[in-house]
Amino acid sequence: MANRIRRLGRNIFRIFLAQRTARKRKLGRRLLGESLEARQLMATDVYRPFFNDLIPEDTNRDYAVTPLDALLVINSINQGMSGALQGPSIGKSDGPMIDVNG
Repeated sequence: MANRIRRLGRNIFRIFLAQRTARKRKLGRRLLGESLEARQLMATDVYRPFFNDLIPEDTNRDYAVTPLDALLVINSINQGMSGALQGPSIGKSDGPMIDVNG
């Protein structure tokens, strides 16, 4: 009689475990919130009238790096435009973009 009760208890326990695992599979994995690190954006919209953002070595805006680009930089240095460049603060500069290193 005691063995029969133990077997019945084991069977009931197995059924309970099977039902519990079936419920877990049905519910799936719980979604948990996750905190992320702080994000900081870099300022990329700074207006630089003497710098070409696409091709820095292209000083005459023809989308190609040619000897003329180097000549424009050399001429501007010879004219005394070395050092801090002064230019328009708003709008697009029409002159050569002689700042090749930003």
